[in-house]
Amino acid sequence: MSSEAIGAIGLVAMLALLALRMPIGIAMFLVGSVGFAVLNGVDAALMALGTYPYSYAAYYDLAVIPLFVLMGSIASACGMG
Repeated sequence: MSSEAIGAIGLVAMLALLALRMPIGIAMFLVGSVGFAVLNGVDAALMALGTYPYSYAAYYDLAVIPLFVLMGSIASACGMG
């Protein structure tokens, strides 16, 4: 099966999961994980699921954004903004 066909099936699966009122993040995670496993193999998918979250969480530029939002929430709760 070609990667374009797998992508089309993933798009249809994503729309079906959203029609079933599944949260967007969970639907994207499921479709992406299954698509990655089909294209690269289950072993590569499991290794990626263990490696990628840590590597992106440890990346400083991406860690600043949630901390900035947290600071804004705390400032708003304290009545500063």
